[in-house]
Amino acid sequence: MADYRDPTPITPIEPDYDVSKVPSEIKRYADFTRTKKDGLATREAMARSAEIAGLISKEANDRSKELGDQFQEVIDETTGKDVISAPEIIAARNNEANLKTRLDKENQEVTAQLAQTEQEFNEKYPVSPSVVSAYWEAPTQPSARFGDQGAFASGFSITANQVINNLFEPMRNQNPNYITRLNKGKDESGEYDWWRYEFTPPQYEKTLILGAGLHGGETGSTLGLYLFLKELVDNWETSSQLSYLRNKVRLIVIPVQNPWGMSQDPKTRQNSRGVDLNRNFDYKWSAFPTQNPFDHEYKGTGAISEIETRYIVDTLEQYRDAIAYLDFHNIGADSANYVLYTPKLQNAPKAMYRQLIEHFRTPTQNIKWGEVDNPAGFIYAAERFGMHASNPEFGDGIWGDKYDSSEMTKYVEWYGNVIMQHAALTTQAKSEKLIQPFVNRAIYNHTAAPGIVFPAGANNVDTYQELQDLRMEFDVPSNGIVMVKGEITIAGNTLAENTQSFITPIVAQTPTEFSIDNKRNLFWEVYCEGMRRQTIPFSAEIPVYPTSRDIGKAVVGLFARTVSGSITVYRYRVSATFIPSDRGQTVTIFDATGRFGQGIGAMQRILPGDGRSSNI
Repeated sequence: MADYRDPTPITPIEPDYDVSKVPSEIKRYADFTRTKKDGLATREAMARSAEIAGLISKEANDRSKELGDQFQEVIDETTGKDVISAPEIIAARNNEANLKTRLDKENQEVTAQLAQTEQEFNEKYPVSPSVVSAYWEAPTQPSARFGDQGAFASGFSITANQVINNLFEPMRNQNPNYITRLNKGKDESGEYDWWRYEFTPPQYEKTLILGAGLHGGETGSTLGLYLFLKELVDNWETSSQLSYLRNKVRLIVIPVQNPWGMSQDPKTRQNSRGVDLNRNFDYKWSAFPTQNPFDHEYKGTGAISEIETRYIVDTLEQYRDAIAYLDFHNIGADSANYVLYTPKLQNAPKAMYRQLIEHFRTPTQNIKWGEVDNPAGFIYAAERFGMHASNPEFGDGIWGDKYDSSEMTKYVEWYGNVIMQHAALTTQAKSEKLIQPFVNRAIYNHTAAPGIVFPAGANNVDTYQELQDLRMEFDVPSNGIVMVKGEITIAGNTLAENTQSFITPIVAQTPTEFSIDNKRNLFWEVYCEGMRRQTIPFSAEIPVYPTSRDIGKAVVGLFARTVSGSITVYRYRVSATFIPSDRGQTVTIFDATGRFGQGIGAMQRILPGDGRSSNI
């Protein structure tokens, strides 16, 4: 099995300080640190930092005591004498105006020396994501079985309100500068509040979204996540991995994603309307089999039909730059100690998952890893937002009695290491693959009357209408450009040569400035005269943004009108090419209309920017 820790050993050199002068308490702490299961370099760095800090602290204490003793001797020597001119006092001042000034000055020097040492250490041993990638061993956790000594809750009977009020709220109240919460509203039953917590370091570098309790009967997922977060909040200073999470990673936590299901007796997998929320997301929802309410995988009446699903989608959209969405579950079957489901998508980070599984797999520990492709929340997060996403599950009743101390310890260790491995990532999954350009093509051939005809009217732009049969729509995967090129073949019912026909390509995305409501666009409008059969080419291009709840699909089509007579469409051909681009300004349009005769300079930019884009 490969070793996934830092492969570079620390150079075995002697410390550049006198180890014998390190205070015994600090030395014992340093030796204890070296035995921790982090990488060798991390352990040695932490040990040396402790020894250096202890040495400087001891020097400062010795110096302070020496000065105090000297000061006391001066007081004893000068009692009853001229204290202003006594030789001992003069010596103690050390050329300062008085003794207090000297003591203050030397205290400032010691403080500055400590700060300089800390800065040099941080520069030499910076905290980085590689620290958190080392595997972590969880300390013993309390039982979640009432009747067991030290039990903190009952995994069998706990309700959503008890999770919030008895577990998460005390933790938040003790850490108000680190933990905040938001009530998104009531669940589908109207009985239970849906809470979201935010663990925010002052200078975080990345964001992870953590959810539990999506299936109401799986309270172990909520309790295991809670115990890990409590370990993070209370004991982050004892572990380099926890320290990195505490100082560099913002955690968006949804402790109970299905509060009604968790609060029932017996608890239910589904929400109050009988929907399996983990089959209710807008990813291949239509293709998933239809069942009945409260069936095991009932997907609901429509994608994102449930308010709990909507709250999760809102969270994913609000924190769309998150590195990962991890949806924790537990499984009652004893088929595996640990279970990991990942999306069956090309850009899933399989290497990281393989390493995680190899670390936990032993002759006595069975791990199940499956790739799935259904309307689950974590797959939706991966496909729609490009997040790393997985569904880690814990096998109940294998390590001990369900929810006892041994099981809760393993819960915390499994969940904690999954979180830490994702915290070591630096980009979203979508950033690790190149989104390729693609082309969508649409065609139409006239077969029988009346077919598609232009709307007729006076020479008025208000008579423009969309030829709706020609509309094409598609999702946009990232920022980029949609370029449209096409041609349309038309003919009229008379041979009148003075009739004019106009078309304007539709290239739109709502609610951007290129809206479907803009019926006439001088940038792209073309026209022809007469009723004879003729082919008119057209083209257009717009900047586009990733399709989401707030940003619609790209729309390609035609607006048309004719001054008189009847115009029939005989052929229509169009290609819409998507080109991904991270450039901020992807399309620039220049116009010389109204400035003829001005020569160089007549062609001026009108998009983006100078207020003359009223036709958009």
